[in-house]
Amino acid sequence: MYQDHETPRFWISYSNALRSYVERQVADKNAVDDILHEVYLKIFCYCKRYDFCCEKAGVKDLRSWVFRVCHNAIVDYQKENAKYTYRYEIKDFWLADSPASASEYPLRLEELMKLLPPKYAEAVWYDSVLLLKQAEIAQKLGLSLSAAKSRIQRGKRMFRDIYLQQLSK
Repeated sequence: MYQDHETPRFWISYSNALRSYVERQVADKNAVDDILHEVYLKIFCYCKRYDFCCEKAGVKDLRSWVFRVCHNAIVDYQKENAKYTYRYEIKDFWLADSPASASEYPLRLEELMKLLPPKYAEAVWYDSVLLLKQAEIAQKLGLSLSAAKSRIQRGKRMFRDIYLQQLSK
């Protein structure tokens, strides 16, 4: 029987392989230990409920299950530490009725928006120019909140690409 002060054998067996896997996925070396610790705790707590018996826990392939738990912990870490940065805000582009001169903004916002597919242009316009909340945008477009967020994000990405393409001409 397992004693609480002992490290489970499966952890000893897989810890080096898990460390290598996490190090390949995560650039921050300090985070590797944190992720491995989180994985160990998740696996340990789950297995302890079932007296460290894979059959009772419903685990058919221990190795693949351990790596799946590790993968999910890495994804959680990456979501928590994701940094989406834009070097610009779309609302900062020159609008036709803006007092800014054409020399400050070589391309007008309206001209760039016309180059976007209409469904993306509308979502980006609502978000970045009219400054509507994403829930309002979702309602106006007849989309779920998640779909509206995705459309806005995709539209902003397309807008950026179009802008950079136009500048390089």
